Amino acid sequence: TIVEQTESSLRFRLSNGAYRLVSVTGKLFTKDGTPIDTTLVTRQNSKWLTETTEGLEYRLKFKSDSTRRYYPRKDNDNEYIEIGAPEYFDEDEWKKLPISNPTIEKNRLYFEKPDYTLEHLVTPDGAKVNLILNNKSFNKPIRWPISITNLTKEGETLISNIDSKTVARFTPPYWYDSTEKSGAISYTVKDGYLTYTAPDLTDAVYPVTIDPTFSVGV
Repeated sequence: TIVEQTESSLRFRLSNGAYRLVSVTGKLFTKDGTPIDTTLVTRQNSKWLTETTEGLEYRLKFKSDSTRRYYPRKDNDNEYIEIGAPEYFDEDEWKKLPISNPTIEKNRLYFEKPDYTLEHLVTPDGAKVNLILNNKSFNKPIRWPISITNLTKEGETLISNIDSKTVARFTPPYWYDSTEKSGAISYTVKDGYLTYTAPDLTDAVYPVTIDPTFSVGV
């Protein structure tokens, strides 16, 4: 019989009267006691292709072009970040990154191409994005249209305009290669775009993962 439950542990009373505590390093439950569930669920008759379940502290929705809307608090529809389809800079102009027809597998939505894979991962702690480069073809500046509703970005922190609470954080992007060599990536949030510079990958061993983890729940 379960006698006590926290976000990361369960305490049982056994048939012989003894007690046993089972704990994990991550989360088993949300703050309201819902079992953690990172599965993406497909939606019918909706402009959103798929979204997360109630088994997280946040909500995340996707369109088929990778546009996503992140709600830092799942019960608040009035504050969110919306990030559009990525673009890359080539031949003196911004171009849409060629992506279409995503594959959805449990907590992963991804677009797999010969030169790269763009993947979105749902974790208990927040939304994660990886751009995996198979070669140098797409090691270019990249940007995402971004809009922030009822939230204020202060440095790498997102503050709610509704109750002034810290609800999420931006994690600085970086890259790492197949030999675990890594480096930082410069970025800006300006004029409606989240823009990343192209990192120096001269000595990197492909595949190289560009890790622009936009927002992680507090």
